[in-house]
Amino acid sequence: MTSAGASNPRRDRVVIMARGLSVRMGVPKGLLRLSPTGPAFVRIIADLYLNAGLPVDVVTREETAEVYRSELAAGDEIRILLAEAGGDTALTLVCAWRSCLAEGLPCSHFWAHPVDLPLVTAATVDRMMDLSQRNPDRIIRPVRQGKPGHPVILPRDVLEVLDQQELWQGGPLRDFLSHGEEQGLFAGPVTTELEDAGIIRDFDRPEDFPLDPSSEQKRGAS
Repeated sequence: MTSAGASNPRRDRVVIMARGLSVRMGVPKGLLRLSPTGPAFVRIIADLYLNAGLPVDVVTREETAEVYRSELAAGDEIRILLAEAGGDTALTLVCAWRSCLAEGLPCSHFWAHPVDLPLVTAATVDRMMDLSQRNPDRIIRPVRQGKPGHPVILPRDVLEVLDQQELWQGGPLRDFLSHGEEQGLFAGPVTTELEDAGIIRDFDRPEDFPLDPSSEQKRGAS
């Protein structure tokens, strides 16, 4: 495997995972909004990383590709990648990985970010990038009060292993990461405890709305 260590330049890509059917919400989760006139989740997340200088891949279904394109700013730093519907997050990462290989895009690290977590802060992105730069060969995972969150930063070596582990592509990324660590395929994650509640604050059910105004005020002050 090719190391993504300090001897090689950083080439990070963000993968917004948006393949789910979102049956309970009635619309694709990436089109949900924190307020009636606010930007869609997919736009909030994409802008978070574009503002940090990171290119973004949105992995979604063919049926939702056009509406996502309409929500996102055009440019070379964002791609819409098509995949079959499913919540198997491991396969979502494989889709992005294989697309980069096919197009010859240099990628050293992948940031896995579910489309229903729109409240992650820029400070969290900065802190995780700093930790990843100091540990370039390790998986980086944020934690909030002991609960693992997102985004997760994956060195390319981990995606190379996942691409060869078809059995583990049909389930959650966390299952593959546990398997890989147990089998000694790669080292376990470096975790970082963060105050940012956005790393675990997903919007999975209609009752998750409306957003608590006080939590939004706290986020704006962070």
